Amino acid sequence: MKISGVFIRFAAAYIGLVVVVLVGFGLAGVQPNSGVNAGVLVGAAWWSCLAFGEKNARYFSSAEKTRVVWGMITIDLLIQLAVAIPLLGSAGAFPVGALLAGVAFVMALHAIGIYFTVGYAGKIFAKQQAKKLAKAGA
Repeated sequence: MKISGVFIRFAAAYIGLVVVVLVGFGLAGVQPNSGVNAGVLVGAAWWSCLAFGEKNARYFSSAEKTRVVWGMITIDLLIQLAVAIPLLGSAGAFPVGALLAGVAFVMALHAIGIYFTVGYAGKIFAKQQAKKLAKAGA
């Protein structure tokens, strides 16, 4: 799998999970909060990274990890802007400054989450590989 495949998986999983979760919460009559979005973000990043490791039988190099983190942050930003920009034209228009400040704050938190998720997924992948090797050698 190429790095572009990681980005495609991440974007598809993130958007798909957000839609499924929002519909599910709506049908259940529950109001989702930002924790739900963070969980979806972490899950999408986690799955994308581990899928890369499984397909390639290795994890990201240092340079690839940097590209993946920044790529996921960029994809997340584009998704956040796709949601935020229509709010500017809504009937009770949000002040531009407040909306941008909100997006910046959310993105800072998401960037931290993405960074640590990509790193931790690598540690989990290494443990999984070590178990497979130990099992194969036993």
